[in-house]
Amino acid sequence: MATSLPDKVRNRSLVVGTFIRLPSVPMLQALLAVDECWLDFIVIDAQHQAINDETVAQLITLSVAQGVGTMVRIAPNASWRAELMLDLGADGVIFPVVNSQSDAQEAVSRCRYPTVGVRSVGGLAARAKGTPLPESDPLCVVQIETTQAVSNAAAILQTPGVDALLMGPVDLSRSMGINFGYGNFTAAREAVNEVASKIEAMATAAGVSVLRHCQSEQEVHDAIETGATCVTISTDVSMLQSAVKQWGSYIREAGTRLGTAGV
Repeated sequence: MATSLPDKVRNRSLVVGTFIRLPSVPMLQALLAVDECWLDFIVIDAQHQAINDETVAQLITLSVAQGVGTMVRIAPNASWRAELMLDLGADGVIFPVVNSQSDAQEAVSRCRYPTVGVRSVGGLAARAKGTPLPESDPLCVVQIETTQAVSNAAAILQTPGVDALLMGPVDLSRSMGINFGYGNFTAAREAVNEVASKIEAMATAAGVSVLRHCQSEQEVHDAIETGATCVTISTDVSMLQSAVKQWGSYIREAGTRLGTAGV
């Protein structure tokens, strides 16, 4: 039996994924069909994108069929939505804007059945008649992305049941009074790198896996070198834009050659 994504993350096996921001099943299907596809998992971004629950279910079903793990990032202050995402078959949930230990405890409770948590038993796809509950608990991933969360980081990361940490450098930099805008993720990470690195080290010391988002080959190298075992690279949107940009350079180069030859 294949090792589940939660077990891989908890065992510190290196896993690599990407963020899915487009509410498009065919787009994900095309991505997963690439022979050299390197994805161990996807993160469906239901926080910042208009991806409805039915589409989330379809994206998860497609990923499961391809042997690819799934996490869903839900909206802030909506921890109750974790239950549905898990019932749809997600391997874990990312909780943004976790500012305190009570926030972390609430997140964990939504991912665990009683007596540990408050998640109820249900879900159509994963609850066929006679099917036992999964042996591995789903992943509970917390995002630290405000100065308040930084102050409470130790308590957040020591909360039993928190499996992984994802820093939010863009929001953290904004919280610190630095505004780079979302398009400058790398600059934001560099601006808060000292703080982020300390918190990631705290996570490792607490037995919590580090999930880091990367946008370049160097950032991937740095993430792995500094102990991140769960890495997301780019997004479906960025990969599409990169391909369009690359084709644009081909076309301009070809056009230049043709123009020169015709003179």
